[in-house]
Amino acid sequence: MVYSFLKVPFFRWEKLHNEKQGHALTIKEEFQPKADSLKKIQDDYRSFIQISQELAVIGDLTESLETDLQELPNEEENKTEYHPREYFDLKFVKRIDKIIKAALTECNFPNLTTAHFNISSFDVEVNGHVKQNFNGQGYTSFLNSIVAMSFRQYLSEYAVYDQGLLIIDTPLLGLDQGVSDVSPESMRASLYKYFANHQECGQVILLDNITNVPDVDLASTGANIITFTKGLDNGRYGFLDITD
Repeated sequence: MVYSFLKVPFFRWEKLHNEKQGHALTIKEEFQPKADSLKKIQDDYRSFIQISQELAVIGDLTESLETDLQELPNEEENKTEYHPREYFDLKFVKRIDKIIKAALTECNFPNLTTAHFNISSFDVEVNGHVKQNFNGQGYTSFLNSIVAMSFRQYLSEYAVYDQGLLIIDTPLLGLDQGVSDVSPESMRASLYKYFANHQECGQVILLDNITNVPDVDLASTGANIITFTKGLDNGRYGFLDITD
């Protein structure tokens, strides 16, 4: 009787244990995947609600911006046209004319009588003629250099903001070609002397072929002369100091 009394509870416990394992397996294989799927649906729904709210905010912002754009004034009606030549008054013309004529005189420009800066063409006229009417490209380059130096002096004397730097490439390009009635050598030498004698207005950097530079003692005026050797001699290779 004792043996029978002890054995019945054991079988009962074993049955309950097996049922527990079966339920656990059912939960793992059937219910847990469904629970995970429901949780994902719930998370997706929350994301959908959040995105919907953000889209609503963006929509309100877009509508507000469109309203602001509609209230902006018409640019075509209120646009102020900029005419830079209107800022160069008679006082400027008188000053720049005086500077240009003094520069041309110092540079021995032949048969000089008048020099005028035409605001309409925004270029110099000498003796009543535009620079294109003079002989060859050389005079054009020469006059361009004179105008650049004159503006440099004007800015130094009158401008609120003066950059203090002028770079001129081949200031005498072509001056030794197509000239029959005057000696270009005197003008070429005078222009380089003019560069050297007017250092008070800031730095001037000249780029020129050594064969075109007149025989003027620039070093004695404090000019820094740099010769590009292209590797044929000691010194700087070129504008970019490289050898590769």
